[in-house]
Amino acid sequence: MLVTNCSTVPPCDIGPGFHGRYLHSHHVTPGRVDLDSGALFPEHSHRHGQWTTILTGALQRTVAGVTRGLRPRYVDTGLQPYSIW
Repeated sequence: MLVTNCSTVPPCDIGPGFHGRYLHSHHVTPGRVDLDSGALFPEHSHRHGQWTTILTGALQRTVAGVTRGLRPRYVDTGLQPYSIW
């Protein structure tokens, strides 16, 4: 099994105010993200699971009309559309 440290992955801006380091595979995408104040990411979904550790900042996530605060990490099981801010 290949193990990679996310801190060795170059950061990328995945949306305004979202600075992430993600490792993509066929089944899951683990990652780490730094969030700027006021960052907003539109509704979207994934074709597989994703888990993210929030290094700085905080966010809220809305799925099926239910909003929850998330810090320091969240898990997305994929497929269901959601928005984060």
